[in-house]
Amino acid sequence: MLFKRKEHLRDFEKFFLEYYPRAKAFARKILMSDEDAEDITQDIFLKLMDKPDIWRDKQKRERYLFVMLRNHIFNLIKRRKVERRYQGASMRATTPRRTWRSKRSSTKRSWN
Repeated sequence: MLFKRKEHLRDFEKFFLEYYPRAKAFARKILMSDEDAEDITQDIFLKLMDKPDIWRDKQKRERYLFVMLRNHIFNLIKRRKVERRYQGASMRATTPRRTWRSKRSSTKRSWN
């Protein structure tokens, strides 16, 4: 996105420098991964770049940023959980199952 004015660029840069370290620390605390925290935090700031009405409003920018970040983190966790479940199911489908036979089922019965 190109900023309409240089002052918008400066305002976003100030917003970014002020909140990025805290946002990344918040994400890292939940995700326990530096790389994931960095990726998610950068994604959020890229999304916010297109919403100057939010990051220019000092009353709602912090709340909006952290709610957006939290929701993004929870979506990532849910997506990974589904992926793991799907991978586990596909592994079970490709792994041959062992059949268990009891002694009774392998012996013949006579009906006398």
